[in-house]
Amino acid sequence: MKTSRTSHVARILATFTAAVVSLSIERAARADEPEVPPSEAPAPLAPAPVAAAPVASPAPVAPLAPLAEPPPPLPSAEPAPAPAPAPSSTQVAGAPAATTAGDRDVADDTSPSYALEPWDVDVRAGLHTTPILEYGGVGASVDAGMRKLGPGTLAIGGGMDYLFCGTTCTSAPLSFSQKQLSFDARASYHLRVPKIARIDIYPLITAGFIVSRSSITVGNSEYRASDVAPSIGFGAGASYFFTDRIFAGAEARFRYSAGSYSYELASGAPKAFDRSNVTAWNASTVDLALAVGTRF
Repeated sequence: MKTSRTSHVARILATFTAAVVSLSIERAARADEPEVPPSEAPAPLAPAPVAAAPVASPAPVAPLAPLAEPPPPLPSAEPAPAPAPAPSSTQVAGAPAATTAGDRDVADDTSPSYALEPWDVDVRAGLHTTPILEYGGVGASVDAGMRKLGPGTLAIGGGMDYLFCGTTCTSAPLSFSQKQLSFDARASYHLRVPKIARIDIYPLITAGFIVSRSSITVGNSEYRASDVAPSIGFGAGASYFFTDRIFAGAEARFRYSAGSYSYELASGAPKAFDRSNVTAWNASTVDLALAVGTRF
């Protein structure tokens, strides 16, 4: 009877001991794990709800947006216009753009200009005559650019011409010769010619004086006379540049100057002669000049 009780008590103690050991091991394992806040604790896995829809009718799928749009139109057979060329890096700001095919009749403002500029100096030498060869001669002139004035350049300068008698002397009844020395101040206005390269054109006016001398031979006697008279003129000229410096030019100028001679015996015995056709002189005519020159 005593043995049965002892055995029963031993079973109870063994069961209690096993429960205490198991509880201790579980508490130790939980103590090693990091504590997770209740807000971050993972929710318990729940079984996913099963769709109640029958297999025969699946859920509708939204149509794709690109398929709902109409196809893009085919490109036109006409080629697209070519893009406009970008302006050159050397183009000056504010300068006009290059001309297109429809504007070929417009002058290209980007081409170099050969019109006289301020501080430029044109020096020329040439030949002079008139339409009916009343006289011929040689001369020289200079134009110095002073300042820009509107579309052109105002220039001032001067000229000198040496002229000798032509058809005027051959038509005189006596042995008559005449020489003239002309000194003129010049004012010109130099412009660029549209659509024509290497050209400088200019209207001009002149003012100065002429020293005129004549000689008449009557037999063995010679009579001489001289006179000084003012001269004025106006006209135009043009220069064509073969290089940046060398040019050929032409001028046409109407000039007015006239005077009269008072003859004196220079050599030989005094003799009477008809002075009606040789007393007055007149240099009022159209002066034509052809010249070559250079620009400094």
